[in-house]
Amino acid sequence: MILKELKDGLLKQGSKFIEYNISKLMEAIDEIENGKIEFKKFIS
Repeated sequence: MILKELKDGLLKQGSKFIEYNISKLMEAIDEIENGKIEFKKFIS
């Protein structure tokens, strides 16, 4: 999952996150810093 997909999914679910918060969330989850979230990490 990439940042745009995460942002789109959160917004579709009615999330009120702002772009900055979504980017920070992505940084915290993206352990190998490749701009993607592994599925196992996402569901955990």
